[in-house]
Amino acid sequence: MTAGFQPADQHVQINERLYTLRLTLGALAEISQLLKAAGPRGLSAQMKALTPEASCVMLRALLRPCHSRDMPYIRKGDLTAELLRAMALIFEHSFYGLSGGSAHE
Repeated sequence: MTAGFQPADQHVQINERLYTLRLTLGALAEISQLLKAAGPRGLSAQMKALTPEASCVMLRALLRPCHSRDMPYIRKGDLTAELLRAMALIFEHSFYGLSGGSAHE
């Protein structure tokens, strides 16, 4: 786990260890670059049709801000419904405020 909790952070278990997922501008840029997304709409389209490989890319990018030195090796077999849900929630909670709402309503 990491200090400096941010409201959109998601805590997950991977291979029996606890990790924090955090969406940062760097993580978003990494995801966009590695998925070869052409802008926000391109990224949105990619995320609506995620492959296991793309999910692994996203998970690594979301782990990096808090665990760059001790990141787990991520394989398709590590993807669980809980991890995928946490990845979706981090985006939902991060961007919900842009629409004038609160992520906790």
